[in-house]
Amino acid sequence: MIMAVFWHREVVAPPVKLVVPPYTTPAVEKKLLITSDLPSMGGGSWLPTQDGPPDTGLFVGSGRLRADFRRLTVLGAWQRTWESADAKDLVVVRALEMRQAAYARLQATHSCSPSSTMQVPRTNRAGFIKRSRDYASACATLVRGRTAVFFLVRASRAEAPKAAERMLDDLVRLQQPRVPVLPDLSTLSWRDSDTRAALNAEAMSAAIGLPMLLGLLALLRDPASWRRLRSFFSRPLRDGVFRVDRLVNMRLASSTAAVLVRFCVYAWAVRLTEMLYMGIWATVAFAVTAVMGVLVIEKLLQRRHADRWRPAVFKGHGRILAALGSLLTAVIAGGGLFLVVLGSDVQAMGVSPATSDYVATGFGGLIRVIGVGVVLLALVPFILVRRLGMRHLRQQVEQDQRRPTLMLRSFADDRRTLRARRLDRASVVERLFMRRFERFEEVAASALAVHGPVEALSQVGEKLPPPLGAARRSFSMDDWKDGVRGLIGRSQLICVTVGRSESLLWEIRQIRAAGALARTIFLLPPTRRHEQRLRLAVLGHALGIEWCHLDRARAGTEVLAVTLPFDSPVIVVGRAPNDVSYEAAVEIAALAVVGTKPALSTDVSETVDAYLAYARRDGRGDGQPSIYATQPAPPVSVHAPGKAPVFRPWWRRHWRLYPWVVASVIPAVFALAFGTSRDIHSDSVSYNSPVTGITQDEVSSTGYAVIGGHFLSRLDFGQHTGHTVVRVTDYMDQVIVRGDTAYYLSVESGRVGRVDLRTRHIVWTQSAGGGARSFVLAKDRVVVASPAIGRVDAFAVKDGRLVARRSVAGAPYGIARAGGHIFVSLAQRDQIVELAGDDLQPVARLAVPRGPLQLTARGEQVWVRSVLDHVLQVAWPQASGTSAVNRLLLSDQNACISGNSAWLAVQGMERVTVLQPDGHLRRIPMPDPSFLALLVQRDGSVVVAYDSGRVTRLR
Repeated sequence: MIMAVFWHREVVAPPVKLVVPPYTTPAVEKKLLITSDLPSMGGGSWLPTQDGPPDTGLFVGSGRLRADFRRLTVLGAWQRTWESADAKDLVVVRALEMRQAAYARLQATHSCSPSSTMQVPRTNRAGFIKRSRDYASACATLVRGRTAVFFLVRASRAEAPKAAERMLDDLVRLQQPRVPVLPDLSTLSWRDSDTRAALNAEAMSAAIGLPMLLGLLALLRDPASWRRLRSFFSRPLRDGVFRVDRLVNMRLASSTAAVLVRFCVYAWAVRLTEMLYMGIWATVAFAVTAVMGVLVIEKLLQRRHADRWRPAVFKGHGRILAALGSLLTAVIAGGGLFLVVLGSDVQAMGVSPATSDYVATGFGGLIRVIGVGVVLLALVPFILVRRLGMRHLRQQVEQDQRRPTLMLRSFADDRRTLRARRLDRASVVERLFMRRFERFEEVAASALAVHGPVEALSQVGEKLPPPLGAARRSFSMDDWKDGVRGLIGRSQLICVTVGRSESLLWEIRQIRAAGALARTIFLLPPTRRHEQRLRLAVLGHALGIEWCHLDRARAGTEVLAVTLPFDSPVIVVGRAPNDVSYEAAVEIAALAVVGTKPALSTDVSETVDAYLAYARRDGRGDGQPSIYATQPAPPVSVHAPGKAPVFRPWWRRHWRLYPWVVASVIPAVFALAFGTSRDIHSDSVSYNSPVTGITQDEVSSTGYAVIGGHFLSRLDFGQHTGHTVVRVTDYMDQVIVRGDTAYYLSVESGRVGRVDLRTRHIVWTQSAGGGARSFVLAKDRVVVASPAIGRVDAFAVKDGRLVARRSVAGAPYGIARAGGHIFVSLAQRDQIVELAGDDLQPVARLAVPRGPLQLTARGEQVWVRSVLDHVLQVAWPQASGTSAVNRLLLSDQNACISGNSAWLAVQGMERVTVLQPDGHLRRIPMPDPSFLALLVQRDGSVVVAYDSGRVTRLR
């Protein structure tokens, strides 16, 4: 098995290779158009906003299947995006060099899906995605050999469709000569992919790991296993007892070997499917065949054992019930198997089309666990049908010519269970669905059934007997005693589960009065040692046996049964009260009564002979009175009829704790499955329109959301509601709230304005030039940066009058305030200019990485997002040593950033990274990474807003 799992194979799939900076520049990047190549559309200069790998689903995400598709089909890919200085136009050029021309044609087909076509020379497909008089969005694809080039143009101006069509034609004309026609390369095999390795690992874990996990859970639930383990560290009692350890050890070794062989078969079956490169469902079919083969072989090996009394539970019309139960079991098992396979595939591939990929990985694991639970529950209909059939066995028992075996018990012990180790007791269906525990009655009845039909009294109100237990005999309250006397008289064997009820004590006395003690086996059920001593005391009182002959319970010496074959008690013991020990004790004692058979194995025959030899020596080893009764005899405590405490499993005794356990476990399971932290709490507010922006009041902690670009709403996460404050005609791209006043910037109209939130009136509006990108409040001024006109304007907050103006070359784009100064990023100069706060006089120029756009302030630091170098770093003060972190690589090329007080938040791949005041980083997984706006509040909580209208606060 170890060789099957570890020999020349990847036990765990390698980590996913993500597309994150620093990016490796492919050869196709040299063939793309650059900024100087672009023709003008009338919106001024072009500002690059992306220069890196494509932002499509194949390149964004942590899924393993995405990474494999990239490795197997793509040789290199690059994308460049520009927007005009006045923010009215957008151009995207994306090139993918594939390994095969067929892959390139497929990419071109899926990249551009226009609603109406247009004629653009040299293109494979071109058309408008959306068009109107003053807006147009158009795409085109160009395939050259195994290279596919995608073009996207958006225009928001007069005669937009004509401008977009003209721009597409120019882009294709300029790009087409730069792309050479390359021959196809050899294809890579899917067989060697990481996804294939992950699927193999999942299949192996399902075949080996899940049964081992179930076995471990059964071991933890089974106290007999722990008692047996402890017995090896104690000194077992040798004198005054008859030990069945030799026979038990042999059978446990045989059972363990059978389990290990089964694991080996399962492991090598999965390994063969890997070596033969079988598909998913072929692997499932091969694994099912291997399982069925193991079951058939085990069935053939069972023929070596003595035949057990297996009554025909279903006859006549009952076979219809059996067929329905088996069909329902098969349907449920098939559904569970489907969920296991589906969960394994989803977990291995790790791709989600609507959420973050890590959610798919966790969701796949959860589906897999549910599937295992469904497979285990598939046994329930089969057991239920068998229990229904057991109600009709009395007629079969009466027709059997052999003398029956009588089982007497205290009804309070009916729910005691043992871990099932012996596979020959269970049916094929029960072994197939890993039935792990059996009732104590089933274990004893199975051992007694070798000698004929087994009968037991039916409890008043018992509707369904155990599926492998004894056939039930029912008597009324008036004649049950006569019925018991009759059963005692005609039974060849009597098995009594020793209890402390008055009714059972009366039955034991009737056995003694009938002279049937020699053919009676008194079983001690698995209980705590104190309860076992109490039961032994009751048995000794009923049979007149001195306590010194019964007190044998020690660590490593568990009393299993008491017999009186020659009028002297024989205490049968073992290392642990498990099913194999009880079965051996019953088998040996029963064979001593009914006689051995030629078909018995040598070890059983020798154990029976040793048992009889021991019994003839009065059961005392050396014939002397025992000296091992070191503790005084416990009091004889007998419960009145109906007053014996009913044994209940622990999950029934503590049912009141279930709501608390469920409330704790479910969040923990979801946190582990979906990669979220349990210390992250979320609150949400929902709107009917997209939430395009969020901000926090600079004076208070109140949050605000921009709904649909025109409505400003106050957020109340405590009540999960929002209250609309004001409506603005201009489209609000940015909003700043200070107390009862809000200031907004509209990029489309180029206007900045002030709104009184108490009166809901617009106080003033001013034009800052078309395409104004960002603004900031600096004391009593509103300062705006406009790249289209190369200017920074300052307006008075009171009346909106212009108080300062500064022309700045290099496309002033982002703006921030820190240390009493104004900082403006120059998108075309790779610089930041520092301006005086009063008159906007230049103070200094700071060199920064390429493509500086957004600026944000974190305390007295100014951070800049440089889109061409894919970094977010401290721009001022450049020699700052206040933080251990001063540079972050951006895994999202269009990342949202937010700075507030001493906090900084930035969007990453499937997460948000928060830089805390102490300089430590905090990663917050985002199940839905497609948010439109990001805000970090002054208490460190993160707020994200979605196109669906949902606003979520993460704390």
